[in-house]
Amino acid sequence: MSDKKTRELPRICIVAAYFGPLPPWFSLWLASCEANRKIDFLLVTDQDVFDAPGNMRVISEGLEDVREHLRKACGAEVCLERPYKLCDYKPLFGSAYAEELVGYDYWGFCDVDLVFGDLARYLQELKVWRYDKFLPLGHLFLVRNEPSATEAWRLPLRGEQVWRTVVATEENHAFDEVSFNGICLEHAIPTCWEHPFADVTPRQHRFTLGARTEVRDGRFGYALGRYKNYRRQVFWWRGGRTGRTALSAGHAVEDEFMYVHFQKRHFTSEQVRVAPGDDFYFGSEGFFPMSNFNNLWCAVAVANPYGGLTDSIGGLFYARGLASRFKCMLRGGDQ
Repeated sequence: MSDKKTRELPRICIVAAYFGPLPPWFSLWLASCEANRKIDFLLVTDQDVFDAPGNMRVISEGLEDVREHLRKACGAEVCLERPYKLCDYKPLFGSAYAEELVGYDYWGFCDVDLVFGDLARYLQELKVWRYDKFLPLGHLFLVRNEPSATEAWRLPLRGEQVWRTVVATEENHAFDEVSFNGICLEHAIPTCWEHPFADVTPRQHRFTLGARTEVRDGRFGYALGRYKNYRRQVFWWRGGRTGRTALSAGHAVEDEFMYVHFQKRHFTSEQVRVAPGDDFYFGSEGFFPMSNFNNLWCAVAVANPYGGLTDSIGGLFYARGLASRFKCMLRGGDQ
């Protein structure tokens, strides 16, 4: 199909699954979903969600229900006793919830520890319709809603059906990122490896961007030094878009992202001081209304202050650990 016929955004449904008490920033995640009116969302949860936006369906299910969906999709028993194990099963959700995804051109999966920007803009700029898998990491990816793509998780990786090992144990195998991407590479599945999002590293207290991913020597891994960080930087959500503004040499530098992902952060309700739909700054210290600040210096100092030596040392250990992880992944020893 030519690009000329597919300029209109394909029909997309992004699935999220969350179990247990909802995080304090959940209403902000919902607001960022609502701002993306051209995309539908499907939330599977055991919690009551009373303020779901009009472009979101909520399925009330527990882990045991999800396990049954997965069992039927796999035709095998599935280990799923704790929510974190769901990371391994993200590539399987298109098969497990196929009935809910009928009529969509793409299905996807996302986490809730993020805020979305203008998804449609990036999907169109990167020509999502050219790919069977769109984006490389587990916090958001899309898969073409056709059997050859949706069932790609069944394909062997270096002669092994990895999914059988994954479902047989409670151990986490990072199947959603490492092995699934390996399958896409080995079987030449058209994949968009671009990195239009901000992935905040959990290894430093201050919000700083981690390394980008890349494909090297036919393997998927991480590349050092691809993102620039600044001592004075803060992240924002504004009018349905998200990004980062930094102070550099007395000037403001602004970057916009498809979304900002902030994994393994534990905010309290007191640190989320924003009404859903309002513009806000955010960083290591929480979420703050933009209207509270009359200049960028104050926003940085309050929401994402620089920790001096602590930040520098944390960044050094992060880089060393990432380099070791990348070498391991290239050897295929991460699994």
